[in-house]
Amino acid sequence: MKCVKMFGNICKRIKKITKLQTMILASAGIIVLAIILYFFAMRNNPDLTHVTADTPIPVSTQFTDNAASAFLSSDNIPDINNNRKISNINALNIYYRWESGSYTDVFKPNLTDTEIAQNIKITPAIHGTWRILGNDTLQFIPVNDWSADTKFTVKIKRALFNDHVKPNTRTITFTTSPVSATVDSFNVYPDPESKKSVLGIAVISFNYPIDTANFSDKISLRLDGKNIDFSVKFDKFHRTAFITSAPIPVTNRAQSIRLKLNKITTQANDATTKKITANTTIAASDNFFKITDLTTVVADDTDGNTQQLILLNTTIAAKKDIKWSDYITVYLLPKHKPDSDPDISHKWSQDEITPSVIANAQKVKITPIKFAPVGGMNQYAFAYTVSDTDTRYVYVSVKPGIKSVGNYVIRNGIDKVLSVPYPRKSVNIAGSGAILSLGGEKKLGIMARGGADNAYAIL
Repeated sequence: MKCVKMFGNICKRIKKITKLQTMILASAGIIVLAIILYFFAMRNNPDLTHVTADTPIPVSTQFTDNAASAFLSSDNIPDINNNRKISNINALNIYYRWESGSYTDVFKPNLTDTEIAQNIKITPAIHGTWRILGNDTLQFIPVNDWSADTKFTVKIKRALFNDHVKPNTRTITFTTSPVSATVDSFNVYPDPESKKSVLGIAVISFNYPIDTANFSDKISLRLDGKNIDFSVKFDKFHRTAFITSAPIPVTNRAQSIRLKLNKITTQANDATTKKITANTTIAASDNFFKITDLTTVVADDTDGNTQQLILLNTTIAAKKDIKWSDYITVYLLPKHKPDSDPDISHKWSQDEITPSVIANAQKVKITPIKFAPVGGMNQYAFAYTVSDTDTRYVYVSVKPGIKSVGNYVIRNGIDKVLSVPYPRKSVNIAGSGAILSLGGEKKLGIMARGGADNAYAIL
């Protein structure tokens, strides 16, 4: 009987506990439901301003000039240019865009820098300054450049937002770009110390400063499969490496140089590049100096004047004292072909050029000019003038015999038909502006591209 009573008491206690648990679970369910309903109501509350975050990933600092000015050249041999400038450190901008509801300022007014900083946390920690731009943007400017290939998390406290603003998120994550190595150029150049040798020079750029210690140990340079000596130097930013081979004699057969660069670590020791390779060829001695391209373009010379230019590219640098008019001849081909439509400018092709066509063509004067080629390129520019409103063609003939630095000779010339490009028509006030005297001639100087008729047409 005692056992039965004890069992009955246990059952009563279990029932009491079960009822208590049921009540607790029911209460918890009501609370959860209330929370869900609250957030649903808040989300759909027409009195709230809903905003959405947008965060462009900040990139590392970059050179402010273009690749063409990356090198200081003597006979086009790439060399360090420490006059380049690095851009300012890129800021992190977190934009909150209006999405729905009544428009209002996203952030509370009159917040101090200290209050802003206290309510934002960025991980991993990075020193810098937070501020609010306008009424919808948070900006962070770090003291030092962004780390490479790093995931950052920004957490913004609710206290910064206006009471009636509902942001879609207060946690922002982004990953900075990885460190990378790029082969800007890998070419051969005549050795200024030897007329029968060349140097293989590779220019490698990095998007972050790199650790230059033991850099040479991570390079392999091979000529036809055999290791050769080399030297390395860097710009002051530690973002560009110049790898120069020992002098290589030019032979009567082609030779191949192969460069391999193993993983390189950033200066901050936070990321590593991938392995890269590059190859270049040393042509045989009888084919070492040759023409690689012949084009005509419209471009500005080094004085900023727009010119019609013929560009001649060669494998190595030509001698400085070349008299180019002895080797290059340019003809303006007739606008019409005898048996073609007289109202349409004829489109000349290479196989149509005969002695009789040349006899009826007009010889065009060319003038060698100063022109900034792409780094490491052997390029020569010649200005000419062809004015017309219709499409015209020139025939450019380059004879063999041009000599290079080191006395190599171009053995094969080139003849090519090229379409004439024209400068874009425009009219500008001469200089940076002018003030006309009331008692003067009341004349204003202008510069017109496309001729005087074009100036009248535009004005």
